[in-house]
Amino acid sequence: RREGGEDEGSVRARAAVVLGTAASNNPEFQARALAQEPDLVRLLLGRVRVEPVAEAKEAAVFALSSVLRNSIPARNDFYRDDGPAAVASLLGDPSSSARLNKKLLALSADLLDLEAGFEIKSFSDPGFARRIKKVFEAGDDDAKEKALLVARQLASSVPGSERGLREAGLGAALEVLLAGTGGTKPADGLAELAESVLELIRSDRGGAAVETLREEL
Repeated sequence: RREGGEDEGSVRARAAVVLGTAASNNPEFQARALAQEPDLVRLLLGRVRVEPVAEAKEAAVFALSSVLRNSIPARNDFYRDDGPAAVASLLGDPSSSARLNKKLLALSADLLDLEAGFEIKSFSDPGFARRIKKVFEAGDDDAKEKALLVARQLASSVPGSERGLREAGLGAALEVLLAGTGGTKPADGLAELAESVLELIRSDRGGAAVETLREEL
């Protein structure tokens, strides 16, 4: 513990929050931070991977999200260090808190949006679809919404991922949600999002694309 009774985990959490807040939507700060500490993304990823204190791990994900959002060099570093695999492995993990899962989903949604048209390998893996479904079923309405936003972006931007989401059981889970349990229907906004995702994952754009390629050949 440090002077004043503040433990090291709290110090790391506070430092990450300060960094994330300063970097949020501030490309100039991001560029200066990367110039001053070229290993910034690797260091943040290290904290995300091994940080034992939940509060500090959540803060590290927040800081990482802020640094990546408007910086192509930072995202290049993130991909070189296999960042998507780290995010995918933590999502829905028994050790991950509900707050951490929400932050991981928000980061995943940002990356899928920023890299639209490019496949993020770890996110197109069937295991990632299973983790999305796991967090969707276990989470509150906010977590469900974030999980569905990731699922929608994945199904919209990566052909064939709708099949992975379907095989993970997300379609069946959405049908249960929309049918209501115990007479409780989802809120209108969540229901509309669930319907749009269900429509996407019932399609088979990946299979259609392969068939089109076969016809052209």
